[in-house]
Amino acid sequence: NLGYLPEILDRYHRLTQKITEILETGIEEHMIKPLVSQIMTLALEGLLRVYIERCCRESAPKRNLQEEEQLFQLFLKGAAQ
Repeated sequence: NLGYLPEILDRYHRLTQKITEILETGIEEHMIKPLVSQIMTLALEGLLRVYIERCCRESAPKRNLQEEEQLFQLFLKGAAQ
């Protein structure tokens, strides 16, 4: 269990399952590229985790909506032009 409390792991699994379901719906409705939804969930989780960890290291963390939008666009559209 990687040292996490069972309730934390349960919440994590429910969250990632919900993200995967949302992505699968987007794939079915041709709104998202037909990639493996579990891999896309992992990629999104990685982006979010690194961003949150960076914010938590700041002495006075606050949301940066511009950075959050850029992360969202990076996930949706990628970095290539």
